[in-house]
Amino acid sequence: MSLPTLNIPPAQLVVLVGFLHHSNGRSCSEHAICCEHLVIGAPNLGVGMRLRLVHSGEKEIAAHIILPDNSNGCRFAFAQRQYAAGNGPARYDGAVVTIVDMYTAHHPNSACRKLGHHNYGYAQAQVVEFANNNDMN
Repeated sequence: MSLPTLNIPPAQLVVLVGFLHHSNGRSCSEHAICCEHLVIGAPNLGVGMRLRLVHSGEKEIAAHIILPDNSNGCRFAFAQRQYAAGNGPARYDGAVVTIVDMYTAHHPNSACRKLGHHNYGYAQAQVVEFANNNDMN
């Protein structure tokens, strides 16, 4: 007799980059330090923040802050380019993610601090909801 198994998909992690000040236009274009304030100024360093991914160009998927009325707010960051390749835009457009780890200058791991510095901010986010349940494993 075999034991029953559950088919649980692995956690869908997305890497977000470019949310710190002086990030070459990657973060919010309306506020000078909008995204930096949401991360560096927050007691939790942005962990737990919910964002919506939006296919915003041929090779980019932007991450926008979700406002209380469920609309898109300021552009927070971009998903790494690998997520915008192939069928990535169809898969991730409209997905909701939650930041699970933030790599900043205060991270205890030196390799994580370097990633954060090199990418003008680096975060791992878990997909909590795909648009139209389009999880396309």
